[in-house]
Amino acid sequence: MKNLFGSRPVGSRPFSRRLFWLLLLAVMAFGVTLVAARPLGSKGGDAPVALLGVEESEPVISYVDRQVSAQSGAIVAWYNPDVAVTGATAEAQARQFLSAHQAELGLAGPDLADLELKAIREGLTGTTVRFRQYLAGIPVYKAEIAVHINRDNRVTFVDSSYRPDLQLALNAPVLDQASVRQAAMTFLSATAPFSYDQTALTVYDFNGTTRLAYQIRVEASSPAGSWEILADARTGEYFKVTDHATYNVVYVDNGGDFEGGVSVVDGTGMVFDPDPLTSGTATY
Repeated sequence: MKNLFGSRPVGSRPFSRRLFWLLLLAVMAFGVTLVAARPLGSKGGDAPVALLGVEESEPVISYVDRQVSAQSGAIVAWYNPDVAVTGATAEAQARQFLSAHQAELGLAGPDLADLELKAIREGLTGTTVRFRQYLAGIPVYKAEIAVHINRDNRVTFVDSSYRPDLQLALNAPVLDQASVRQAAMTFLSATAPFSYDQTALTVYDFNGTTRLAYQIRVEASSPAGSWEILADARTGEYFKVTDHATYNVVYVDNGGDFEGGVSVVDGTGMVFDPDPLTSGTATY
């Protein structure tokens, strides 16, 4: 093995051995930062894509049967609560459970007025009922609760990204939706047609800051990507830009330059037809 500064084997001298361990400690201390700073799309010769913002992740405390938010103390994942529920519909059963456990889940109150039904999915193990959180009639960004009820009408799992104790100073946008969307397209240098194009208001809450924002989402071929932009509804500031079509992530300061243009290529591959798990009605 060679060291970084010459051809002499590492460990051949005490100084080299000390230098090796110092370098190893430095890499261990700063490795996460170095990986996070790697340009998006740098592998394979793609042009780098700069993103703005941070990923919304908060610390949790894990117990045998649950995970709770380290900040609010609310349950974010509840494994097999095994609670019997009654009701004429799956939604009624899920609401009964949530109302009875609103304190542990950090919900606003037993009436659950800020939770709207998003979807009901039936499977071999039971039914999953998913709710979305709203504030002043506006959906809260990434705030949902899913309740799984087995075929014996017992709750077996709860997953929650509910945001407790939300307060919003601005309930109506200062900027209009059309102008914010157009500015975002200019920012991306994106050109039509888009396979998906949606702009809507959302309440963004993270790390003690709650703000009204526009969520702009487009599937573009130039620059290639599944783009999401969050823009402050009062100032127009872009505080988060994400390409969900990529697998490597980089974040830069708001003062950084945005670069787009991931290259697109045609290719062939093989897939299961039919999918053996789905066609075999396997539970997974």
